[in-house]
Amino acid sequence: SVVVLGPGISTSETSTRLVKAVLRSTNVPLIMDADALNILSNNMELLETSSAEMIMTPHMKEMSRLIQKEVPAIAKDRFDIAMKFAKKMGVTLVLKDAKSIVTNGGEQMFMSLAGNNGMSTGGSGDVLAGIIAGMVAGGLSLTEASMMGTYIHCLAGDVAAEKKGKYAMLASDIIAGLGEVMRNE
Repeated sequence: SVVVLGPGISTSETSTRLVKAVLRSTNVPLIMDADALNILSNNMELLETSSAEMIMTPHMKEMSRLIQKEVPAIAKDRFDIAMKFAKKMGVTLVLKDAKSIVTNGGEQMFMSLAGNNGMSTGGSGDVLAGIIAGMVAGGLSLTEASMMGTYIHCLAGDVAAEKKGKYAMLASDIIAGLGEVMRNE
């Protein structure tokens, strides 16, 4: 009912062929993260081969590669850049940062006030992609799943930071925080 593409696949020739094949053949919602975004940044025309509804979850450096702009330029105008990118590409965009934003390119935009810089640890974005995928599989729209998933992910990151500290937390600590967040919300 949903495909997550990118975490752990590398940017090899084989991975590039995998991304091309998935984009061409997938007809369920597709969440593009990590190395799928890095592959896509060199092959943006591949998006035209896909008819799948799509969520992209780049962090600022991945977004930099996707739009060929430096991170400081994106940070300066990230709301407008995110909105225009989502609209142009026809995707729901989760632009990950200390305060992540979600937009589908329409009138609606969400910014999570939860979350912290300790969440920039390796694998944290993979956790987010999984949370969003679960919500899409559960029946939420791509935009709703992205907003809710981002918020829950950020809350779990705050729980992890409180327990482990921002500098010591791992992606697995964010996963561990999900139970507490879901129990309380």
